[in-house]
Amino acid sequence: MKKTGGNTYDMIIKIKYLLCIFGVTFLFNSCGNNYFPQFYEFPRLSSSEKLMDTIKYFKKNCPEYKLVRLASNGVYGEEPDSENEHSYGLFFYFPDSDQTVHCIVFKNPAKNVSIGLRGISQGKDFAGWKRINTKDFTKKEEARIKKKFEEEILNRLRCRWKRVDDSEWLKRFISRF
Repeated sequence: MKKTGGNTYDMIIKIKYLLCIFGVTFLFNSCGNNYFPQFYEFPRLSSSEKLMDTIKYFKKNCPEYKLVRLASNGVYGEEPDSENEHSYGLFFYFPDSDQTVHCIVFKNPAKNVSIGLRGISQGKDFAGWKRINTKDFTKKEEARIKKKFEEEILNRLRCRWKRVDDSEWLKRFISRF
């Protein structure tokens, strides 16, 4: 006598796996030509909260990288970092090139603490964002932006960091499901 229950269960698992892969593929393709941030990992930091504390300390001691904008009440103030249940959103400002940099830090367990460079906006207004790792930038422009971010922000955080290659980032993203 054949068991059909096990085969049905295996088939359902395979279908769910394929749907997940198609969903992730659709997500990347629908977000502007395979958009994904450029991630940088901090292997010696113990948590994303420690990274955020380090970034706050950096912004306090290097105020030129704070994004100061005119608020709706007519007062200038620093654009606050945002937080939700899954991530922190933060901004840096490059005064010499008049560019705003948008980054993301996922709240995650102690392993794989990282920051993602998401996009650049000209000036302090949030208009005309250009995304990293898309056709928004030429290869030369993108390399210049990443190098500037690494030299002016990451190196000054005084934490050891390394670039996370695209395939590694995708593996980590899929492993969350």
